[in-house]
Amino acid sequence: MVLVVKALALGVALALTAPAFAQMDQPACARVSDRNLPADLDGWNKPALRVMAGSRGSSAVPTVALARRATVILQPAAAVSFVVPPEQVRAAEASHAGLLAFRVPQAGTYRVSASKPVWIDVLDGDKALKPAAFGRLAPCTSIRKVLEFDLAPGRYTVQISGNAGPNVELMISLKP
Repeated sequence: MVLVVKALALGVALALTAPAFAQMDQPACARVSDRNLPADLDGWNKPALRVMAGSRGSSAVPTVALARRATVILQPAAAVSFVVPPEQVRAAEASHAGLLAFRVPQAGTYRVSASKPVWIDVLDGDKALKPAAFGRLAPCTSIRKVLEFDLAPGRYTVQISGNAGPNVELMISLKP
């Protein structure tokens, strides 16, 4: 009986940590399809808005709309002044980064979804928040990374860093 309980506990622990490991590897896919994304990600399949990411101290950090995919144009990382240092720093010289803002109208769990395995920090003022969950929603979609944050109403900042190229697709949505 004790062995059965221990085996069940191990199985539950592995199932809970699987999303963390899933974000690291992109499975081999015959084709990528976003047709079966959850309802809160419907905006991912609509035309994206182009947004130029900002930097701390720049004239304004652009605000992105919830539930709407944005093509975020990033800057060379060396030109970006972060609110707080990114929790993970990638030293690639060609790395790109930037800041965005978003407003939360109601308390809930919000997903930050990205098309590339960038480093994402969500800030409340000058405090980096810990994600409630992270990983991938499903293999073989164009969404490579998802972080979930439990947020109260207010204004938040997203810091993107460690991107190899100058752009990334990003969307913030309220999880049902």
